[in-house]
Amino acid sequence: CLLDGFPRAPDQAQAMVDAGLEVQRVLVIKVPDDTLVERGCGRRLDPETGEIYHLKFKPPPAEIVDRLVHRSDDQEEQIRVRLGAYHSQIDAILPFFKDVAVEVDGTGKPDDVFSLVSAGLDNL
Repeated sequence: CLLDGFPRAPDQAQAMVDAGLEVQRVLVIKVPDDTLVERGCGRRLDPETGEIYHLKFKPPPAEIVDRLVHRSDDQEEQIRVRLGAYHSQIDAILPFFKDVAVEVDGTGKPDDVFSLVSAGLDNL
């Protein structure tokens, strides 16, 4: 079972422990906040195809730029609010999983990060 972004709070982590859920691995993908803001703020959605582009890292074809949508939760202020919530909780969550936590450098290219994630899941 893969839980993406859960638990989000210490009480949820405690509830997992209390329920006897065996967690085999926790991946903590480390990326500086400013990098995450850049990644989020540049993201655009094509409402016709559902395709996601990034103005810098995966530029859209010129003929569709005008129809792309910049989602409200991809604005810098919203991203920083979410990051603040993450930072306020993560240090209290990780002690529950210290024996199975693996840090992954998430600053590389997607294929490189995928390789690191895969390596972090080895031996399960």
